[in-house]
Amino acid sequence: MPLAIKIDEKNNVRFKQLSELSDVSSIIQTINLKNNVINELNLAEWNNMNVDEVKKYILKMFNNILEINLEIPKIVSIKSKYLKYVMKLPI
Repeated sequence: MPLAIKIDEKNNVRFKQLSELSDVSSIIQTINLKNNVINELNLAEWNNMNVDEVKKYILKMFNNILEINLEIPKIVSIKSKYLKYVMKLPI
């Protein structure tokens, strides 16, 4: 995980926050995108739709929720690997 380290303009070395790692950042973007879709679907005028449209919206919402839930274990896995990496480094 060489990209886990940041060197600032004063040559100080520090570890990136988990959310700053490119893999995690990408997952967070995906989750935010799916969450935005869900929020937009929640704003729909449900009472003006026929049953088939409502079913379609509900299915789309649950599919997006499922996709979000599939992303969470990826972050947990990266976090575990990151912690192992940091713990192995000499002090």
